[in-house]
Amino acid sequence: MLHIVRNRTNVVDHWVRALVASAFAMILFFVSGCDSRLAVFVNNAVLKDTSFVIDSDTNLVQNTFNELKWEEVKGASSYDVTIASDTVCKEVIFKKEGLTKPEINLESLAEGDYFFCIYAVVGKNLIPAANNGLKLTIDKTPPLVTTRLEVQSYSAPFQIELNIEDKSKVKVLWSPESNVSSITISDPTALSPTFSASQTGLYNVSAEFTDEAANKTKQIFQFYWDAGNDLAVNPVFTDLPLAGPLLDGYLNAAEHLTTDIIVGTLVASQYTDFKTAVVPVATLCDAAVTYSSTLPLADSLKFVAQGTYRVCVELGNGNSSKTYGASPTFVYRPHPATVGAVSLIGSASDGYLTLAEHAASTSLVSVPVTTRANIVEYAVVASVTSCAGPLTYSTSVPTSDDARFASSGAFKLCVRAQDVALNPAAYAESPDLIFSVAAPTITSFVAANAASDGFVKDSEKALTADAWVLNASGSVAEAYSIPLNDANGVAVCNAGSGYGQSSVARIVDITNDATWAICVRLTDAAGNTTYGKSGAIVRDIIAPTVGYVATETFDTSPPLSGTVSDTTATVTVVVNGSTYVATNNGNGTWSIADNVVSTLPYGYMDITANAMDLAGNTGTSNVRNGLNVKSEAFVSQWKTDNAGSSGPNQITLPLRANGSYNFQINWGDAPLAVTETITAYNAPAVTHTYSAPGTYTVTITVLSSVPTAKIQGWAFFNGGDRLKLLNISMWGPLRLGNDEQYFNGAENLTITASDALDLTGTTNMYNAFMNCKSITTIPNIGRWKTHSILITSGMFRFASHFNDDIGQWTTSSITDMSGMYQGAADFNADISQWDVSHATNLSGMFLGALAFNQNLDLWNVSSATNLSAMFNRAEAFNQQLKNWNVSHVTDFRQMFEGTKLFNGDISEWDTSAALLMGSMFRDTYLFNQDITGWETGNVT
Repeated sequence: MLHIVRNRTNVVDHWVRALVASAFAMILFFVSGCDSRLAVFVNNAVLKDTSFVIDSDTNLVQNTFNELKWEEVKGASSYDVTIASDTVCKEVIFKKEGLTKPEINLESLAEGDYFFCIYAVVGKNLIPAANNGLKLTIDKTPPLVTTRLEVQSYSAPFQIELNIEDKSKVKVLWSPESNVSSITISDPTALSPTFSASQTGLYNVSAEFTDEAANKTKQIFQFYWDAGNDLAVNPVFTDLPLAGPLLDGYLNAAEHLTTDIIVGTLVASQYTDFKTAVVPVATLCDAAVTYSSTLPLADSLKFVAQGTYRVCVELGNGNSSKTYGASPTFVYRPHPATVGAVSLIGSASDGYLTLAEHAASTSLVSVPVTTRANIVEYAVVASVTSCAGPLTYSTSVPTSDDARFASSGAFKLCVRAQDVALNPAAYAESPDLIFSVAAPTITSFVAANAASDGFVKDSEKALTADAWVLNASGSVAEAYSIPLNDANGVAVCNAGSGYGQSSVARIVDITNDATWAICVRLTDAAGNTTYGKSGAIVRDIIAPTVGYVATETFDTSPPLSGTVSDTTATVTVVVNGSTYVATNNGNGTWSIADNVVSTLPYGYMDITANAMDLAGNTGTSNVRNGLNVKSEAFVSQWKTDNAGSSGPNQITLPLRANGSYNFQINWGDAPLAVTETITAYNAPAVTHTYSAPGTYTVTITVLSSVPTAKIQGWAFFNGGDRLKLLNISMWGPLRLGNDEQYFNGAENLTITASDALDLTGTTNMYNAFMNCKSITTIPNIGRWKTHSILITSGMFRFASHFNDDIGQWTTSSITDMSGMYQGAADFNADISQWDVSHATNLSGMFLGALAFNQNLDLWNVSSATNLSAMFNRAEAFNQQLKNWNVSHVTDFRQMFEGTKLFNGDISEWDTSAALLMGSMFRDTYLFNQDITGWETGNVT
């Protein structure tokens, strides 16, 4: 008997449900209707040439073809497709508009019956297909065939009762599986053919069911044929093999959940029926067992506990005789294996594997504790990999030289434990094992911060910044040595270098002058080690010494020279505001060649020589007046018709009888080349007569090439032609001699000479510029070499406008400064640093110096005996003099008379030697200091 169900699958109510369709199912479309071709129906006769037909076979969807197509309609811009559950397409399941091609993919539709309506969009018209409402049936699943499971006994031709469920028509092909020659099948292609056999026995036949979509199902059917003889013989049992999940002799928990038959084809004879039962292995297979005509399945309730079982079989042949047999035994194991924690051991116990450890062959894990495990396997994988994944496991315990450690990274060791029943395996994994194939890498290890130039100089020696900087990768720990002497690169960095420092040495940690380096030990997480040496740093905190050889020359671009202690130092020399690089001769000297220095002015110049060594230490030598560029000419300007001892068109030079002369003179009324020679103070040429009164420039030349040439001795003594002298523009070779009062009375004199007056042979400057009322400044007067001067008494007396910087004069030899600035009303230069320790007479020194108000508290006046009138009428003066030692002063008369602002603290003066103090504070209106402690017992 045959039962066929044609509509097992309902039509889905939404397109999305099609997504659950089996990806492996075959698809078949059936086109129903009187015409199996799809055409486009056109109402407008003009468009009839766009009609088309397509063979229905083109629309059959097979496994590799899932599209419904139609012929392209001329003029159609797109196509609209409606899929519905009724022939007029009102019950819409899915709608697709705007298709640009005459085709639609139907792969996602689930099984069912569908109706299609297709419209071509031509202009604003929707042109329907002539056979809209086309029905398509989709069949994706193979036929579902069921029948009775128990084996039936037959002695006459029979049919097998089948239930078939499928969407489409099903064809069948029957064939015998055993005892082929004894079985007769009436029609192998009939759904329900008639079966018979020629001999008594158990037979197997197979049927392959194919639907119209080519989906297939194959079934095996058993029956027992009773040929009507030998029924009195007891059934003979030969074998009942295990099958399905029991082929390996085990039934695990997962297999127990299936409905698979667990025995194969019964091998027996002389029986008409048989029954089976699942029993523990200790149970005898006899009549006491309860049997069932249903074949045993893997989900049998008989499997209640883990243990060994077998399947008993009871054979019957229609009489009272029974035969019993049993299948091979099998084991029911519902509980999977377990595995305990996995611990790293040996070289991996620290969680790291170095390259050196990888070269060895030691076990990495201890064998874990397991239960019910018949198979324990291992794998080495990346730490992010799941141990339960599709890995290659091995029963060998992993060792440190495992080939799977191919590159640096994080790994873990997986353990898989499984019982013989193949229940789900138990997995465990070790902690991460870090494998590093390469030691840390040093990119650079160089001097840093102030030492980045490779040197530590004196100004840097106390810096706490790091002396070196390390740039490395792959390291998790760094250790450093202390600074090591690396002269000539002898320092070696290896395991024995000593690494007790956790940080780089600082600059201040380099304590001696030498070449230094430090070692570093880098360790990565796995323990691989790299050693490295830093770049060298030279500590040199001793600045080179540099000297300069003082030079006097007539050369305006002279060669210069000096000394330097460092043969590699860079020497620069500052001359007249410009800097020149000198040549370090490598023998302790430096030099600048002739004509290298730009043309210099005449006069004294300071020289600054600098020497900088490789470390940057700089030694400096500042030589005041270190260079004197002398002129061979003494140049002055005269106005002949000013009052004087000579006529209105004459000039008489103020030469001295005790002077020394041998010079050439050009009087300014002839070309410079025209000169006269004067060798005596009273030579007729000392007085020159001009053709007419006027102002003339007189040039006196002392040739340096003539050893005896000179002009020494010059003094007006407030007489002669003192008023005719207007200007001195170059001092040149002029030496004043030692007669005093050299320019006394030269009231019209100004001085613009930039060179310095040569004071060689002069010790007495008494009244030297007295009454020089036109002088305000004298260029470079502060550079005059005054170290031999003994007397400056009255030097600027009544030079009322003089006020120039002479604070750096050497005054340590001067004994008499009396009246030096008397009447120099404008004078207020800073002379606080003067050494007056040998001066005994300071009387009247600032008498009438109305503007003077400088701090003289540091003056050492311990040799002074006469301070009378020293600040008399120095009206602006009000400075502290409390530190003066006046213990030898006898004369204080009029010292502060008329010093209207003075109120300095002089209360602690030692006046024990004082004899004269008359009018000392007369007209000092503000003075209010307590001088009651003065000792004045000898004052008269």
